[in-house]
Amino acid sequence: FKVTRTLCIALYYSATRLCRQVTPVGRGESTMLSSSVFILSAIVVGLFLLSTSELSAAFQNTARGHRHAYRRLTLIRAAEPTQLTASDEVSFTVRAAELDKSLGLTDHEKNVVNVHRLCSPSVAYVTSIAASGSTDERRRRAGLPRGRSLGSGSGFVVDSSGYLVTNYHVVQRAYELNELMSKTRERLGVFANTTFGEALSGRSSGQVFVRFGSDEASARYLSCDIVGVAKELDLAVLKINGTPESPLKALSFGSSSALLVGQTTVACGNPFGLDKTLTSGIVSALGRSVTGVAGNEIKNCIQTDTAINPGNSGGPLLNLDGMVVGVNTMIVTTSGSNAGIGFAVPSDAVKENTSRIIEMDKRRQAKGKRRGRLGMEVALTSLEATLAQRLEATLAERVATDRITGAFVTSIASDSPLQGRGVKAISLADGCVSLGDRVVNVGGNRIENGQQFLEAMSKRVEGEKIDITLENAEGVGRVVYVELAPMPLA
Repeated sequence: FKVTRTLCIALYYSATRLCRQVTPVGRGESTMLSSSVFILSAIVVGLFLLSTSELSAAFQNTARGHRHAYRRLTLIRAAEPTQLTASDEVSFTVRAAELDKSLGLTDHEKNVVNVHRLCSPSVAYVTSIAASGSTDERRRRAGLPRGRSLGSGSGFVVDSSGYLVTNYHVVQRAYELNELMSKTRERLGVFANTTFGEALSGRSSGQVFVRFGSDEASARYLSCDIVGVAKELDLAVLKINGTPESPLKALSFGSSSALLVGQTTVACGNPFGLDKTLTSGIVSALGRSVTGVAGNEIKNCIQTDTAINPGNSGGPLLNLDGMVVGVNTMIVTTSGSNAGIGFAVPSDAVKENTSRIIEMDKRRQAKGKRRGRLGMEVALTSLEATLAQRLEATLAERVATDRITGAFVTSIASDSPLQGRGVKAISLADGCVSLGDRVVNVGGNRIENGQQFLEAMSKRVEGEKIDITLENAEGVGRVVYVELAPMPLA
């Protein structure tokens, strides 16, 4: 600005001085010369104003571009509602919906992004090892012993108390090794624990570990037990030993029988050890029969062109609602990698078999334990129907809504584990009923009504940790993690 202003002033004074030095020969010529000087001065001043305005606009556009780039960067870092600090003085919160809107995503892209955002934390890397020898410091910190690898793949949480589902062939070698050791010890009888017995049965056993973090260097491996298998469906159920550092969120099962050819599906897993990898495709065909590891036919499998590679085995095949519609199990290929033909075990069969295995394991663990108590009452029969109709009418005035499902919370006991968690029951004030929260999911299982909620809670035991998904009267959902209290004896 200073250089431009100096040049303009110099030109103006030079033109004025030239005008004074010229001897006028006539009134007309003098007037013409004065006019020329005036025009020249006007042009110089105009150039000055033009240059300053253009420079100012350029600097403003540059600053605006930097602000936009900074805002875009901070939004990208805000996939979840997270507190972002731009400096020591400014902080703000950006929600995932605002991120999607700011990036101009299509509705289809938003759905796929949301599936990964909500479901990937529940997908784990599964590996099995025949432990042997001492463990180095890095593996010891990670919780992984030294040993021979027996296989790896993917798995996902189906119950927040620590149960995961994977393919049987992912842990098959570890399972068979443990079965062999168990039978050998039974045959050895009293000699099993002697030096001779240990030498015959083998010192190493098959150990299974899962890892939820995507950073192999810092994430910890959690040891698991194989609590049950369904070889005919190539399924295995794992149970994490101990309590994970962070609560587990179970994935919900959708209906595989409701799928249509051409419907979009996404797979989340760990192909080639690459954690949290998401691929998308469509349902290519339904009702396929494939030969499982047990040699039998697995019927009604889902064929998909969603990319499935080695390491995806045991991971979930999801619909755009984020619900499990299948368990990825095998591919048809000539190269060993994805060729566009993959198969998944249907979720209807998976849910039935895994629920049975989990229930049996919980009963084994629950011996000597009392039934779990949540201390919450829900609406039933006629009251439930009335509340559902009222809520459906209220929501229909603002947004399009499907049939209202879930169990309406009517009261919460003073000693309930839910106290202080912000759970709201229906209330009556001045003759008006105010709706509270609804329970729509318990431990990864969808709740259709109050009776189904009572049945789900009847199988729980004291000390069990579960996740409960609630929706308020506005239709906004949230998840509450709670540990069940013991049921009173009298």
